[in-house]
Amino acid sequence: MTAASTDDQSRTAALYVPDLNAGGLDVITKGLIQVWYSTNTLQKLEAEIVHASPLRLACLSCPSVYFHLSEEARAKCGASNFEYDRRWADDKNFVFYDCYAPSNVEESLHGQFDFLIADPPSLQTSVLENYATTIRLLAAPGARILFSTFDSFQPTMSELLGLSPQRFKPALPGLGYAESGRWSFYANFASVALCLPNEELANAGAADEPDDGWAEGFHTPQHEI
Repeated sequence: MTAASTDDQSRTAALYVPDLNAGGLDVITKGLIQVWYSTNTLQKLEAEIVHASPLRLACLSCPSVYFHLSEEARAKCGASNFEYDRRWADDKNFVFYDCYAPSNVEESLHGQFDFLIADPPSLQTSVLENYATTIRLLAAPGARILFSTFDSFQPTMSELLGLSPQRFKPALPGLGYAESGRWSFYANFASVALCLPNEELANAGAADEPDDGWAEGFHTPQHEI
């Protein structure tokens, strides 16, 4: 996920990604919150992608998933990196994406992706709705959709995209709600890699619900860098 941030939050996030050198993920872009999935979570997602063998994969605001895949794997599944952070703009599969302009995607991409993974950097319902709008534009008929967000959004995910929570919850080191087991994957298909609990979170405790102020400040329209 990528979102507006303070310098302190950026430095904190950077401490948790020393092994994610692909794509320069060991460096955090100043002014953005950037929190990556753990290696174990990325391996589960890779297994899901390999099993599905998509013709085209859309990674929406989850560059750690895109760069975890080898170049060969990215080519095989037609992966595209939909991202706000322009530092990857030179990558041939980069697509600039601003979640506050959800319909602003090239028409040539409409209906082209049979697997879509999204990790919105906000807990505002309006932003989740924006991602749903983009997904509907990009998704091919029968596309598999995998969405990552706070677990209290189960009704919203069901209403927006017909998604159900998975037993495996993602680990995002440095993000308290995920570390306490309050972040979930939602899918519209029977998952083979996300059907068992995440052992990394076996001792996770409950976290408080985020208040409206935190959600509003996590990612705002004034996020240009």
